[in-house]
Amino acid sequence: MAEHPPTTIDLLRHGECDGGSIFRGTTNSPLSTKGWQQMTDTLAGQGGWQRVATSPLSRCREFAEALATQNQLPLSIVADLREIDFGVWEGHEVAEVWRQDALTANAYYARPGSVTPAGGEPLERARRRVLAAWQQLLSRFRGQHLLAVTHGGTIRLLLNALAGAPLSQCQFFAVPHASLSRVVVYSIEGQDRVQLQRHLPGATQC
Repeated sequence: MAEHPPTTIDLLRHGECDGGSIFRGTTNSPLSTKGWQQMTDTLAGQGGWQRVATSPLSRCREFAEALATQNQLPLSIVADLREIDFGVWEGHEVAEVWRQDALTANAYYARPGSVTPAGGEPLERARRRVLAAWQQLLSRFRGQHLLAVTHGGTIRLLLNALAGAPLSQCQFFAVPHASLSRVVVYSIEGQDRVQLQRHLPGATQC
């Protein structure tokens, strides 16, 4: 039997951004009008949150700020919810990178964790960072219902870690733009039991 009320964290990926199909990790692209609408559509009929947490990057933060203000909810900006840093690939078109560095790009996605673009964030380090952000949210807001606005890579790495799966399987979860995933944490006999209770597709595939 649960010792405390469950903690529910809804993970919302940002929508489509201005700037086209680029490696957009730490690159601070704003949401497009379509991307804003995608997120609005995904959250239609959803609610019950007591707090909003967000990545500091504008494609997440601006929507989160507007939602928190509209619903009179407290907002937490969590630096470690940011996206993976793609190093020298940052801001470059995906097709261009695949043309110029196909070997590294193919390995990066086919064998996650095996290679890192020059100057980029290793996936294992990124997974530890994201898990630390998760633990921070749990410790600060235990028993609450949160909405966390974040990124595709961040969500994949978090779900991978919570499932106890090897890093090589972090591409298992599809996380399209404006998708919404719900994770519920029960505290039982002093230990957390984690359940992925919902994994909804977003408005468009990425």
